[in-house]
Amino acid sequence: MSFLPGGQETTITGTAAATVVSSPAASTQRMVKTIRITNVSGVAVAYTLQVNKAAAIFELGREAALAAGATTSIDRVVVLDATDESIEVVKTTAGELDVVAAYADRS
Repeated sequence: MSFLPGGQETTITGTAAATVVSSPAASTQRMVKTIRITNVSGVAVAYTLQVNKAAAIFELGREAALAAGATTSIDRVVVLDATDESIEVVKTTAGELDVVAAYADRS
């Protein structure tokens, strides 16, 4: 088995759930290593990072007020192993976030 490195970049402006790591292809495991979230707006931003697994939500972390210009990261392995699993960010305040995720796929 081999691993194919990958990544995903997302800009979030709205408050609806935004996918920041898409579901893997069929028969593939996506091993997410790092998710970096940067507040690129001029105001503090609140958000929740979550796994969406077939519409069941599992929280990975939350920030009540990520300061303007600040960056935070989640550095733990999360495995997505089904085509109905993804990682999302939900903002609960105004502002804009840039999200960069690094992962590797194994099939």
